[in-house]
Amino acid sequence: MSTTTFTVTGCTIVDPASGQAIPGALSVSDGLIVATPDTVRATVDGSGLFAIPGLIDMHVHATSDPHGRTASKWSEITTTTMTLSAVDNLATALANGITTVRDLGAPRDVGYAVRAAWSRELFVGARPFTSGPVITAMGGHGHWMGVESEGPAAIGALVRRNVANGSDVIKLMMRSAAHRVELRPEELGNAVAEAHWLDVPVAVHANFSERSIDAAVEAGCDTLEHGFAISDSTADVMSKQGTALCPTTTALRSVVEHPQRWVRPGGKELVERAVRQFPEARRSFERALAADVTLIAGTDAGAAGVAFDALPRELRTMVEWGATPRQALAAATSAAAGALRHPELGTLRPGTPADIVLLRSDPLTDVSACAEVEAVIQRGRVVRLDSPWRAQGLEPHPAPGTVLTPRS
Repeated sequence: MSTTTFTVTGCTIVDPASGQAIPGALSVSDGLIVATPDTVRATVDGSGLFAIPGLIDMHVHATSDPHGRTASKWSEITTTTMTLSAVDNLATALANGITTVRDLGAPRDVGYAVRAAWSRELFVGARPFTSGPVITAMGGHGHWMGVESEGPAAIGALVRRNVANGSDVIKLMMRSAAHRVELRPEELGNAVAEAHWLDVPVAVHANFSERSIDAAVEAGCDTLEHGFAISDSTADVMSKQGTALCPTTTALRSVVEHPQRWVRPGGKELVERAVRQFPEARRSFERALAADVTLIAGTDAGAAGVAFDALPRELRTMVEWGATPRQALAAATSAAAGALRHPELGTLRPGTPADIVLLRSDPLTDVSACAEVEAVIQRGRVVRLDSPWRAQGLEPHPAPGTVLTPRS
């Protein structure tokens, strides 16, 4: 990868894992953070700015359009439309300091194809990790963007197929308010065991049902998605076995605050359930926090009204619900990177990818600072710089969303 060697000078370097913030400089060469570059050819003036690792949104649907511009039914949305939506969504994420996303569900092979296009540097956007199609019960939640299990004996083959196709994570679906059919505990157990045998982590959608959440945690999932009905005992199990919670409060608040976006065929029951269970969702988060459950931040971007710049709002809600600013920041950086099994993406140490976000205020004091982005660097390339005077000698790089021309 050909990039400019440069140094971000005079910034405050924030380590979300430890909560330390130390004045210093960050040197970048060939897409990596380095201890000392061979030659400093360019600089970014970081004075007054706070450097954090690139933010990570751990729950998105990159091929979905949160603005409702595409067809109303999944069956009517073409692969081309989903791909165009993904490029736009990943560009929006990157422009807002979200350098990496975990894409938890896309029909057929579209998610894999978008990731391949990003890897081949065909467009500028957030780095996608993908589950590929979700795995659900026959007629279960998410069947329109997944594959359906025919029972405990068959589900292992679905896991193997997804892994063979390149899934970074396996996504399993339990019930929703509108789709009551769900995987049985033995199906969950077989799927998790198969994925872990293949050394692939498992994320499980389980939202309003305590029974579904308990089954997901008992099966040994790596991350619990939504988790709006976690008991004290289940929180303790999650903490002991290392199951992380991705609470997706942004999507839940979207349902409660903008119900008209969600009332569609099958949506009325979801809205009623979300409004009724919103207080319990907060109590569930507080139980997880008290039990020292690992928190990871995800927005469910792509859902109705949840855009790909929503991660700072997710972090603010975490703090409103009892987390410290450092815990919230770690949930979108170091803890998220750990859950991805790519810890190098959650730190600014030498030898790690140069994914750097420069903020105008201290996120350890107020996590809302994550919305005050001054500059974004991904893979050693400055893709956003709001104050051009800060850069000296830097090669320009196309903005997020740009479809790149072949390199000479």
